[in-house]
Amino acid sequence: MSAAWRPNLIACEGESLENSGDNTKAMAQYTEAVSVATGQHDDEMLALSLFSRGYLVGVMGDYATGLIELRRADALFEKLKKPLHSMTTLNSIATLYNRMGDYVQARHIYT
Repeated sequence: MSAAWRPNLIACEGESLENSGDNTKAMAQYTEAVSVATGQHDDEMLALSLFSRGYLVGVMGDYATGLIELRRADALFEKLKKPLHSMTTLNSIATLYNRMGDYVQARHIYT
């Protein structure tokens, strides 16, 4: 297998684990995918991995870290000119603000 596919495969394994309810192992896979994508200077895969990890961290209740990860992913999607990915990321950011009870910030992002 080509090394370029490695972070994608790792992230897919993470998604599969997350879908089966094993968030701890999913988090480990996402973290590895972030590390590998960073090492390969693959900004697209890094953004996707940060999105997955940030979303999961937020779902698990660590809102601050989730927001940091999602904002980093959004910045990369903007740089890569991927507006639909960016919009999805912003939706997740707004959802985290909503979960935190910051409805003003959530509404601001949604609009």
